[in-house]
Amino acid sequence: MMRANWLWVVVLLGLVPVQAYAAGCSFDWPSTTGSYSVSVPTTIVNDPSTPVGSVLYTSAPTGISGFVRFSCNGNGSGWGLVEPSGATLPANTNLFDTGTPGVGYRVLQNGNYIQAYPYLDLGNKRWKEEDTVTIELVKTGPIADGSSVQGSLASFKAGTDNNYIIDAVINLANRLTFTAPACQVSTTNVTVTLPTVTNQAFTGVGSVAGTTPFQIGLTCSSGAVVRVTLDTATPVAGKPGVIAPSSGSAGGVGVQVLDSSGVTPVQFGVPQTIGATPNGALPVNYFARYYQTGGAVSAGLLGATATFTLSYQ
Repeated sequence: MMRANWLWVVVLLGLVPVQAYAAGCSFDWPSTTGSYSVSVPTTIVNDPSTPVGSVLYTSAPTGISGFVRFSCNGNGSGWGLVEPSGATLPANTNLFDTGTPGVGYRVLQNGNYIQAYPYLDLGNKRWKEEDTVTIELVKTGPIADGSSVQGSLASFKAGTDNNYIIDAVINLANRLTFTAPACQVSTTNVTVTLPTVTNQAFTGVGSVAGTTPFQIGLTCSSGAVVRVTLDTATPVAGKPGVIAPSSGSAGGVGVQVLDSSGVTPVQFGVPQTIGATPNGALPVNYFARYYQTGGAVSAGLLGATATFTLSYQ
């Protein structure tokens, strides 16, 4: 008799779980978040007459720092701008708030304005962030003198809300401050040479001769409302705009200063409003002439001195 030996084969069927990949984007090794460091001026003159909506500054195209490659697996992966904190920006616009009242910004790549996340569908693809960015600063309302813009502007977000990366951040390389419009004097000392006249040119107290134009040269930024105040240490009492001689031997005569009309004497110590300034050279026009102050005019040289002061509104 033979003993039968039975071989029992037990088959175990194992179910291997298949990983379900969540929709979104991830960096390709060894990529990490890149950065754009955009240079802006240190100052911009805050011209109050600049209309809302005007571009205040456009940066040079700025390249990215870093190697940025990433992959997205579709299913709703988007791309666009978010706040530096990651918070959502307003949709359906390309103009965003810098955080400084009255100043907004726009971001361009390849000549196109970038909108808020998730305006672009990335699909199931590999991507690289290497295009330059250009920043436009835009006036969105009144801007306070002395206010500034600095630091981080925005970030590029890629993926879904639950599975995303920040592929690049956009920073300003330096602080930009908005300064009040102002003027500088082109020539701090203005010498006015009156012509030589004879005493026969004068007919009595109040008679005048030798009218000569002169200018105070200013260089201004647009938008300043400038005032000029003329003053003197030696005014002639009761004679508007007349300066008594501070040197020389001539007698019975002083120098009268007139405003740009060539008719009206200036009032010493009283600011004269020139008005809103252009961007560039601004000549402020005056006239000077001899003015008889005494009963007789005696020959000789004459020197008279006045000072001028600039102020702004």
